[in-house]
Order: sequence, then structure tokens, then C-alpha cells
Amino acid sequence: MKSIEASGVFPTVISFAAYDDELTCEGLYEQKKIQKRDGHMGQSIAPVPSSVSMSRAETRELSEARDLTISMTSLTLRTVGSLAFLAGIVGCSRDDAQTFRLDFAAGPQGWVAGFADYPAGQEDFYELEADWRALPDSLDSGRSALYISGNNHSDDLWMYYKGRIGGLDANRLYRVRFNLEIATAVPRGCVGVGGAPGEDVTVKAGASTDEPDAVLDGELLRMNVDKGQQTNPGPNAVVVGDVANSVACGESPRWELEQLSSGAESVDVVTDRSGSVWLFVGTDSGFEATTSLYYTWVAATLEPL
Repeated sequence: MKSIEASGVFPTVISFAAYDDELTCEGLYEQKKIQKRDGHMGQSIAPVPSSVSMSRAETRELSEARDLTISMTSLTLRTVGSLAFLAGIVGCSRDDAQTFRLDFAAGPQGWVAGFADYPAGQEDFYELEADWRALPDSLDSGRSALYISGNNHSDDLWMYYKGRIGGLDANRLYRVRFNLEIATAVPRGCVGVGGAPGEDVTVKAGASTDEPDAVLDGELLRMNVDKGQQTNPGPNAVVVGDVANSVACGESPRWELEQLSSGAESVDVVTDRSGSVWLFVGTDSGFEATTSLYYTWVAATLEPL
């Protein structure tokens, strides 16, 4: 049985009855007579006796009522507190979007850090650092998150985390949208070397079939996926925001939690033969100094195409 969670005042689950054949929209309405099946379906709808005399309006109203009854008997409604209602029209589809939410308060969740767009072997000079650690005390959260930091001597430093998700259809195209939360202490509206320390450090989120990784390209480490360049997106990544918080430049800096979203922008990705894809989040910097931030959680919604 396939269930669709429906949000509303009361928690509601709308469950499609199980059939021998795959459920399709056409199959639900193919016949006027809905058979009772395994105790899930309602009784058959009896035809109107031909001897009954009805006006044209009455005939139309009865027909509409019967069609609605036929449609609704194909759905079983189960609600908490024995309250049943249908708050809207549910699309008829077996291919529901799935949202994966990775909360790093409980641990890294298998995500690992990486760096690119800098000369190989210069990790110490770039002051590259990443780990799972407690959020700053000033946030008063008592939580931990994924921390990453680096000094952008190349004017193009890419700092990222990546992780793999599974349980999807194998070798299938999905459209991916992102929401995430960062902790940042970078004020808004400041001027810096090469660019603004907040607005010119672009936060991106992406997806790929193959594992995203930094590979040697001459003397530089470059990504093997196309994340775009600095403020521009790429085929494998979308822009979700920047690292500037709400504090105005010149005021005392403080750490803040900022939620970012890809909005209507998305990335298309094909799952591998095991039904898995790679997700990644990172910063593309045009600010030629140190950037430090935390990722507290990442959510990706995958819609099958």
C-alpha cells in the first residue's frame, strides 16, 4: 500500500488500496463500477433503475454524485483522533517527491569535507580546516555542526562537504531542490580584498551521479563536477545565497543562523544503478581572506521526472 502524507490541521494519511496490477490514474476511473477488493474498497455502485423518472437536472446531479462516490471509494482515509477530511485535491501519481534531511547536530552523517581551486600541496598556506564541532557559545544552541574554514589566497577557493543518499529508483532522472542552514559571523555590506567578505562568498548546493572530488589539473586541484564559477551556478549546482548575516558592517560581529534555499532553481541528476546520488554544499569565494562557517543541516527534495 502506497501512502501520501498530507499536511493540515490534523495529521492525515491518504492510502491507495492495493491492486494486483500497478495503480494508475486511468485504472482508478476506467470503470464506473468499483469492485470490492480485499476489504479496502467500498460496495459497488448500483445503476439507477430505468423505470425511475428523473428530470435532466436531477439526472446530471445524480451522475456527478455517483462519479464523486466512485472516486472517493478508491481512497481509504485514516486520521489521528478518528478525524477524517480531505483538505485538497491529491495528485494521482506513484512517483512522489522525496525529501532527505541531514541534521548534523547528531554527527557528520557520513559527510566529508574537501577543498578545490587552489595549488596542490598548499593546504597549510591556505589554512584549510574542517571538522564536526560545537557551534559557538554565542548561539546558545548546545548543538554541533560541520565546520569549515580556509584563507582564499587564490581568489577562487572552493570549500565543500559531500554525502551520499540512496533508496531512489535506479538509473532514473530526478530534479533536486535544496534548503539548508549555516552559521556565519560575517557582517553585511562590508568591503574586502578582492570582494565583499559576505556577499562575494557564494553558497551553492548540488547533486551528481559520480562522487564529487577534487582532482589534479596541472598544478591546481579542480572539481570533477561542474559547480559553476563563483557567483554563477553550474549544471551540477545552484546558488542558494551567501555567507553575509543580518549584522551591518561596522557593528560588533556576532554569529547568526541563516536559512538558505534554492527556491525555484534546481539541479537534474540521474541515479546510479543502486538508486543513489551524491549531494554537496560549499562556498565559492571571491573574497581574498579567511572565510569560516558551519553547516547545521541540509535538506534535498528529489522529484522523479
